[in-house]
Amino acid sequence: MVDILLALIGARIDIEGVSYHDDGFSFYIPESIEPDTVKAHLNDIGNQFEFSYSIDELEDKNWNLEWESSFNPVEVHQFCRVRAPFHEPSKSFQHDLIIHPGMAFGTGHHETTWMMINAMKFHDLQDKNVLDAGCGTGVLAILASREGAKKIDAFDYDVHSVESTTQNMQLNDCENINVVQSEALEFQGGPYDLILANINRNVILSVFPKLVEILAYKGMIIVSGYLVDDIELIEQAAKQENLKLLYTQKRGDWVCQTFN
Repeated sequence: MVDILLALIGARIDIEGVSYHDDGFSFYIPESIEPDTVKAHLNDIGNQFEFSYSIDELEDKNWNLEWESSFNPVEVHQFCRVRAPFHEPSKSFQHDLIIHPGMAFGTGHHETTWMMINAMKFHDLQDKNVLDAGCGTGVLAILASREGAKKIDAFDYDVHSVESTTQNMQLNDCENINVVQSEALEFQGGPYDLILANINRNVILSVFPKLVEILAYKGMIIVSGYLVDDIELIEQAAKQENLKLLYTQKRGDWVCQTFN
């Protein structure tokens, strides 16, 4: 229920961070979003699910620092470990990535990022061209670089995500990643052998034609950011673009699928 609510809210409201607690979750949004706008969206979602909520204005303090203090490394089997700069490195993993734990999405803690990382281990990226669409922290672009990709492009509509990706590229000594601020439908690039799109259901449905347009011959698209209940919608949209489903991962209520 919590994951479903969060997905529905995230599809409507620009969420900058999430924290979970015993009786639900809290999500954080920019001051620029009017409380009445948030209430309208939540009340509309409330017509589908019964829940209660409150809206509070947070005091001015370093919330990133608060969140960083509870950041633990994420391990995707022995393939990849995602850690903060203040964690000790480990040689037990094929890749040991450093991600500064700011509020941008994509630290690996969420089920969708975990599955995207897991899916990447089945692809030979040596000398390939890769796109990280909706890059967040840039963790997927950085992993592609470590996996031997020749050229990696990354974009996000959020300037904070672009800044976070740039910072994390430097932390991991990745020089072959080009990151820009762009809306998905306005992005120019390609062709790509692999496109990574961990976004959300509505954006994926709207950008499938664009992704196919910049996909190389025999290229693959890995998508995530949607729930099990959305599988049919995503597969229908992919079919309309003549994409073939290769495999599906599920983790909790979330899904990650690979098409070509």
